[in-house]
Amino acid sequence: MTVLELVRPRTDLREQWLAAHREWGPGLHEDGFGIAAEDDVDSEQGFRRWVDLLRRDPTATWWIVDGDTVVGGIALRAAHDPRVQRDGHLGYGIRPSARGRGVASWAVRQVLVRAASLGIDPVVAVCLADNAGSVAVLERFASAWTASDRHDGVAVRRFGLIATGAGPLQPVNPADVDELRAFLQLADLTIAGLDDPGLRVWVEHGTDGAITGSTGFERSADGQHVLVRSVAVAEDARAAGAGTRLARFALAEAARSGAERAWLFSRRSGPFWKSLGFVPADRDELASRLADTQQVRLFAETGQLDREIAWTMPLTETPC
Repeated sequence: MTVLELVRPRTDLREQWLAAHREWGPGLHEDGFGIAAEDDVDSEQGFRRWVDLLRRDPTATWWIVDGDTVVGGIALRAAHDPRVQRDGHLGYGIRPSARGRGVASWAVRQVLVRAASLGIDPVVAVCLADNAGSVAVLERFASAWTASDRHDGVAVRRFGLIATGAGPLQPVNPADVDELRAFLQLADLTIAGLDDPGLRVWVEHGTDGAITGSTGFERSADGQHVLVRSVAVAEDARAAGAGTRLARFALAEAARSGAERAWLFSRRSGPFWKSLGFVPADRDELASRLADTQQVRLFAETGQLDREIAWTMPLTETPC
């Protein structure tokens, strides 16, 4: 299983970092690594000097590590950095072989939490308008605003990502199950199988410790399909984009788990799911592909399946 973490640049990871650097190929296109044209990263001495510069720079830089593999980098510029006006606070890059697994979405979420603690909110992120992968990643997060711009004649997209409340979502633990069940009942959502290990659910808590949001999915037996469920926000915690943020988190985690398509049931919230890219689907196909999930079995046993409306979308994240 993929276990990602953010680490500050370290000289003992030189070989792992160089492997990522070589995969990109020549050129200064590794956003998030902070490489300048004059930096010598190939020699051992030059690499040590470059890492020292990174660690002393006001811009916070992290390498995204999966086990003993460097899979990318991400950086957060200080609020007063003059480069923010043009290039934004946030920059990141994922090595080609690690794309499409939700790594970028995971890393952005971690850095948004750090930005909120520093009082940087919104966090400005800028990417090329034709970089569909990066646009898709940034659109997963709630934004205070978005804009189109041009840099030196090149079209770019700008996002003011909302940092406050961006996380951290935590996997539900046994102590949370009873409270989560009551929380979902208030939202009129399915509570079947909440203690089943095949159901992946995350929750977030308010300052008083109570659950304020939840999101999750069940996987098909072959792991290629997921059934999105348990997406809910407490009434007193609802803010612009809260539901979208929770739904996109589940979709990003599903993509990172290797699933290729997401499905769900919704009779009342079709416009919301449509705004995220879902389209109406064949209910029987959903039931067939996800026959072993708790929700499908419950709906089939109670006859509710015949009254449900199915939705689906592909999980195709290709972040830069």
